[in-house]
Amino acid sequence: MTYNSLDMKFLYGDEDYLVNLEAKKIEKNSSGVITHYDETDEIETIIMDVSTMSMFSDEKVIFIKNHPMLTDPKVGATVISDFENEMTNVEVIFILDDKAINNKNPLISLLLSKAEVFKFDRIESKNLVPTVKEIVEFRGGTISNSAAIKLVTKLPDNLRLIVTEIKKLLSQANHITDEMIEVSVGEYITEDYFGLTNAITS
Repeated sequence: MTYNSLDMKFLYGDEDYLVNLEAKKIEKNSSGVITHYDETDEIETIIMDVSTMSMFSDEKVIFIKNHPMLTDPKVGATVISDFENEMTNVEVIFILDDKAINNKNPLISLLLSKAEVFKFDRIESKNLVPTVKEIVEFRGGTISNSAAIKLVTKLPDNLRLIVTEIKKLLSQANHITDEMIEVSVGEYITEDYFGLTNAITS
């Protein structure tokens, strides 16, 4: 069984914002025909796409996200058996929005050993404030330290949600203030409010 000619990347982790951000970067830098598949797509359709040459380009880039082949060992074994033939000019990006991977899945074992692996863990509470400030600055805005603390205190420990709220705030003004956050950001129930507060304090 030969896999050397099939270019594979494996993106996974529980910080889905960073997982999908990396996928977008790969797509932006890719050339050729790009196709996306998810858990709703038939496995036969995916295998057919991977194993056939493109009519329009010398290169194919195929994204497979949260498909059962990544979570079900039996399905994963079936996929491997269907990839016995050598593949050329095909790049397959496997994406799993979960940090819990099943090492008993033959496909997962293959990806960990043969693919270029990117793991994105959830950002620790102590790193949320500087991360918020970096995101705001990257998007051309400014935010005070106190406002950044207020924002992460009001929101769950979820980077995607934090980025969404930052976008909303920056649509109002380029400088985010404590008052803007107090008025515009709704209250959320965090899983560990006191843990987050203590981490920020320390």
